[in-house]
Amino acid sequence: MESLENIYRINKERLHSLSIPFREWRHEAILDFDTDLKVAKELGWQGTHSKSLFLKLKGGGYAVFITDKDSRLDANTIKAILGKRPSIGSDEL
Repeated sequence: MESLENIYRINKERLHSLSIPFREWRHEAILDFDTDLKVAKELGWQGTHSKSLFLKLKGGGYAVFITDKDSRLDANTIKAILGKRPSIGSDEL
């Protein structure tokens, strides 16, 4: 499995290669909405609060589901789009 730093580097390189502008911040892990609000206030972030879920796909593969904080994962819709049933990835992944 790739290290977190390697995944970070690969994603940064992709953003650069596609000329997608972005900014970087180093902050504590955001695992809940209370921490999200606290970090956003500390760093002066503005905009829509979001969440991302790492999904494991039945039969192999992975996906990331990114949405606003109040939306819920609809596994049937994800299956219709990706052709595979998703489940929430475990911490070990």
